[in-house]
Amino acid sequence: MEDQIDDISRFDSRAIRMSETLKKKLLKHASIAASQKGELSTVFQELTKQSINMLFRPNGASLSELRLTLQNLIDDNKLVERYYAQWTHDIYSSYHNAAGNEVRIQLGLRFAVYTGGIMEATRDFCYDKDGQVYSEEEIMAWANETWKGKPKTGYDPVIDVGGYNCRHTLRWISDELAYQLRPELRELFPPQL
Repeated sequence: MEDQIDDISRFDSRAIRMSETLKKKLLKHASIAASQKGELSTVFQELTKQSINMLFRPNGASLSELRLTLQNLIDDNKLVERYYAQWTHDIYSSYHNAAGNEVRIQLGLRFAVYTGGIMEATRDFCYDKDGQVYSEEEIMAWANETWKGKPKTGYDPVIDVGGYNCRHTLRWISDELAYQLRPELRELFPPQL
């Protein structure tokens, strides 16, 4: 099974033309997250706008490019610096996950592999799911679960996956591959005609 999961091809979400609808969705989602930063809310909302504009450039941006550009906007704000690495990782991951979701909707994909690996700091939520195949319905049900690291408000399972600073993502796969990796899905979610 591990070999099959490794064979799933990756795509570069920067190559996908982003719609204004997706851009607005990401801005709204990031604004909810930024509002949870208390006194830093305004600063993070401005950084969010700058980030999304940068990520939506024709050639996109890498995480390191994003961090380098935004570093100049921080102006020695020690409170912002404290959250900076996590926040830039989260906004970049949100963009990547939302872009992947747009593609999977266009392709009609209904199943995903929870990927990202295990490390010492992996949350129990992610540990239990890593490498497993899930249906869209199962993924959306995560919104009703509770775990350390899950955003208190505005959690979107497809965008936030395991929560704050999560390195995991959903790799959307075909029905046939999902049925091979998790045979019981064929009965639970029969092929669409």
